[in-house]
Amino acid sequence: MTKLLLILMIVGWVVGVFNGCGHLIKTHTEKYDNGKVSGEGNYIDGKEEGPFVSYYESGKVKGEGHYVDGKEEGSFVFYYESGKVKGEGRYVGGKEEGSFVSYYESGKVKGEGRYVGGKEEGPFVSYYESGKIKGEANYVVGEKEGKVIAYYESGKIVDEDIYRDGKCVEDCEENDP
Repeated sequence: MTKLLLILMIVGWVVGVFNGCGHLIKTHTEKYDNGKVSGEGNYIDGKEEGPFVSYYESGKVKGEGHYVDGKEEGSFVFYYESGKVKGEGRYVGGKEEGSFVSYYESGKVKGEGRYVGGKEEGPFVSYYESGKIKGEANYVVGEKEGKVIAYYESGKIVDEDIYRDGKCVEDCEENDP
């Protein structure tokens, strides 16, 4: 019996490690075709758990975040290969929650908006790298609502539409998103 227990323990160490509650913890590493690591993290009983990191082929961090029971949880940050922040936001139970911001590599804000329960809520604004507004839209429970405006960098309006319940109802052109 002791030999069987010893063999099972060794097999457990080779395949993965069991946590104190008897759940199998496996470290998973993904690789590029050239053999360099593209991502790594832990799985418990087949679900992502704990910190996960993805990498560029250069080895620099591409993104990092945390999982609980297979769902995104907490802050996630994505990077340009230069190491500068490309975007950041928070997740609760696998859904976007709170402010999300994307950046140009220069560090200037590219776009920003807020999520509630995984759906866009309130104003979303995109910017030219100069800092001037490129576009703005308002969302209610994930649907566009009200004016959606696109601007030239000069500030002149390119397009302006009116949305109700996510559908364009006024000043709609065929090429509008």
